[in-house]
Amino acid sequence: MNEMILPLSFGILIAAVLVGFNSSRKMMKILKERHKDIWEKLGKPSLFLNNSISNNLSMRKYLRRKEYEKTNDSEFIDVCNFNRIYTKLYFILFGAVLVIFLWQIL
Repeated sequence: MNEMILPLSFGILIAAVLVGFNSSRKMMKILKERHKDIWEKLGKPSLFLNNSISNNLSMRKYLRRKEYEKTNDSEFIDVCNFNRIYTKLYFILFGAVLVIFLWQIL
């Protein structure tokens, strides 16, 4: 049973990454298509091509301050709220997988 914990944990982590990528892609697509002025102000962030530390920090700050609520775009607000919560849960999951990994090798 213990030998299955680590592979299962990594599988869950990979699935979580894919969910996060999809959610971030949707958020950035809506931002670019419906709120181009905000998208440009944030440095034209994208998932891969224009993914810099500066853009990432701008986007995280935008989400943390809940500035997206000013758009009155209910779908965009829902996606942003999901991303805020999901990021926190992902880091908790990542920490748990790291602990499991360290527990297995020690």
